[in-house]
Amino acid sequence: MYHYKDCGLPNIYLKNGYIIEVHGEYGKLVSIEQLENLHDTIGLHIVKNSTKLMSGIEFRFLRIELDLSQVALGKLIGVSDQTIANYEKESPQEMADKFLRVIYMEKVCGNLDVIKILEHLNELDRMVGLDKDVALEEINDNWKIAA
Repeated sequence: MYHYKDCGLPNIYLKNGYIIEVHGEYGKLVSIEQLENLHDTIGLHIVKNSTKLMSGIEFRFLRIELDLSQVALGKLIGVSDQTIANYEKESPQEMADKFLRVIYMEKVCGNLDVIKILEHLNELDRMVGLDKDVALEEINDNWKIAA
């Protein structure tokens, strides 16, 4: 498996969907298929499967995937850009966490029932989970969480 560190998350591994090429003086170059879909899959995994507040690096990953600056996200959720920077260094407050999840779901999935999303997030609050590495695989031009 390929440890995909370029996304900024430490726990992402690809089972397939990539090609490693050796180019003399440049060393190894990695080409990843369906990169946008891969990032959407990683983002949805963060949003749907985490049973705790997301980490600062997960918060930053989602913000970047939404193509929002710290200033723009701060304006959306009513905090300063410095507060967003602090969230990315440590972890966000609960409401900021939930709000970013909803924004991300709307971006990736389109027009959603916000009530259902918030109910799902509240259900996750009641679950107990452990941080685990995430393995992904590319199947028919789509990235999926590997079994």
